[in-house]
Amino acid sequence: MPKIKKASAKKHVITSCGVKILKSSHQYIKDLKAQGYQPEIYGHRVWQSGFVLMNYLKKHPLPKRTSVMELGCGWGITSVFLAKQYRASVTAVDADKHVAAYLALHANLNEVQVKFKRHRFEQITTKQLKGQHTLVGSDICFWESMENTLYNLVRRALRAGVQQVIIADPGRSPFWQLSERCQDKLHAKVVTHSINKPSPAEKYLLVINQ
Repeated sequence: MPKIKKASAKKHVITSCGVKILKSSHQYIKDLKAQGYQPEIYGHRVWQSGFVLMNYLKKHPLPKRTSVMELGCGWGITSVFLAKQYRASVTAVDADKHVAAYLALHANLNEVQVKFKRHRFEQITTKQLKGQHTLVGSDICFWESMENTLYNLVRRALRAGVQQVIIADPGRSPFWQLSERCQDKLHAKVVTHSINKPSPAEKYLLVINQ
């Protein structure tokens, strides 16, 4: 992956929580798509819940140099933020192999390292969860089938010793089903969080502590 020049097409780069993010209009993004890296599971852009999640994590800091896993990472901006802000050891997980190139591009741009693993949620093992301090995810509960899959993953994570799980969402029906189940069984809470930049947005975060 070529090193991105600081002055490269600035109007096609935005910054959020200290992370430089390429717009879909940036030539490097266009080049990836032209090379066949066509995301298949809604990973074709950065969604607003990701910006809200980063802002929340900035205001609710994690321990320095801890281990974090991002679920359904897409372009991986939250992973990049955690690696940059907290020097975290981050594993970014997604079922779509094509998003790995976009993650690598943003890690390069922000001069951090993030590991990528191609897994569906049900494929993430207890062994992989052990040693992780936090699991994060944004816009990952959009199909009805994901509610049960994510609930089982959260339970597996807590049994493995994960200290907290934070999932951001605009408020889709499967997310509320997951939230109600976690509140009932796992003492979770749902908080509302708003941002003004890079554009105004208000989302919901399911927060589950060990």
